[in-house]
Amino acid sequence: MRSLSLGSCSLRAVPRIVAIIDSIIPLPQLLRLKAMGIDIFEIRADLFTGPFEQTLTYIRKVKETVGLPLIGTLRQTPQNKKMRIGMFSELIPLVDCIDIEIDTPINKDVIALARKKKIMISEHNYKKTPTEVGLQKIVSTSRTLGADIIKIATLANSQRDVIRLLSFCNAQKEPIVAISMGDLGTISRITAPLFGSLFSYGFIGSSVAPGQISAIALVNYFKRLYPHRQSTHT
Repeated sequence: MRSLSLGSCSLRAVPRIVAIIDSIIPLPQLLRLKAMGIDIFEIRADLFTGPFEQTLTYIRKVKETVGLPLIGTLRQTPQNKKMRIGMFSELIPLVDCIDIEIDTPINKDVIALARKKKIMISEHNYKKTPTEVGLQKIVSTSRTLGADIIKIATLANSQRDVIRLLSFCNAQKEPIVAISMGDLGTISRITAPLFGSLFSYGFIGSSVAPGQISAIALVNYFKRLYPHRQSTHT
């Protein structure tokens, strides 16, 4: 299994924690989170308010000051729909990895722009968890698109949905992030690394996805459940 990293952060060896930045959070707060054990920050650029140039200026400051790998995410909104490719072209140089949706019409354009960065292809299903055949189709399509990391986030309508997603993740050789969303899926945010998921996301301010827990809570859970993180934390 080939090695994989985001910036200076090696993946696969230990579970990693991604904290989500969805607004202008003071840099000292981000530095405290880094000291606590956060490994990576995700920039949800689509959730920032104010001019996009202001967001870019803030991201530059985060990159220069905090020194952790950054994932850049720019989900489609009614406001940015016609401008997303141009916005991605400005965002990409500032981050280590770009998250692009598997079904967006601009995914190939964005992937071409981000050819020197890590590419995460993401699937979000807020209604259900697909069958194993459906999950395998997501992996195959993502691989064809050129994914370095495949993110599968699906709603759990039963405990069996959680088990199916995590079991599927466990059987894959591809680098996967598996998230079972909703109240029933919250446990996956803590246990998915046992099944090969590369990292888990936690919010800083407020939840941005069903069943998500805070980044600080993840740090505390991971300290207890994955003590081997401490010796390899970068």
